[in-house]
Amino acid sequence: MSEADNGNKADWVSSDTDDFFNRYLKNYLSFIKYDNKRVGTGNDYRLVYLADGSAFLFDIYGTWDADGNQTSKTNGGHFIFCPQSKDCQNGSDSKIWGRKQFVFAFWPNESNPTFKYHKDRGVEPYMAHWDGDETSLYTKSNYGCNENSRNFYCTAIIQHNGWKIPKNYPYRF
Repeated sequence: MSEADNGNKADWVSSDTDDFFNRYLKNYLSFIKYDNKRVGTGNDYRLVYLADGSAFLFDIYGTWDADGNQTSKTNGGHFIFCPQSKDCQNGSDSKIWGRKQFVFAFWPNESNPTFKYHKDRGVEPYMAHWDGDETSLYTKSNYGCNENSRNFYCTAIIQHNGWKIPKNYPYRF
């Protein structure tokens, strides 16, 4: 619905997370409430609570200096889904990604080839920097779904298994 009113998502431009939410999401979602979050000098997140008890955090990715000045930004970012809203209340936490928080990305206008699985798409499981090898969803350093990594690709593993947690998923629920 937002694309019908605001044009192709690949052409969306916003100044920050707040502007993105107000312009492209707020009038098109059914939600209970929302809060703004900031993690240190990192991204500013919007925390959106949904009626079923779940929530999601999202950011329009940027970087800030120690004084809080934005030094760069993109027109896409991360969506972190929490089946239980309480697991989103302290912000995004890579220690619980793939267990209590699940990482998605939104970069429909990103031209960098490492984002090819997000180009011209909406919110999708995070697959930036993925090489296309199913094994690397588990093993790729810094992105793979395993105890020694940051677990970016855990959501993609579930998607690739028909939105069911596979038997060889590295975490138990």
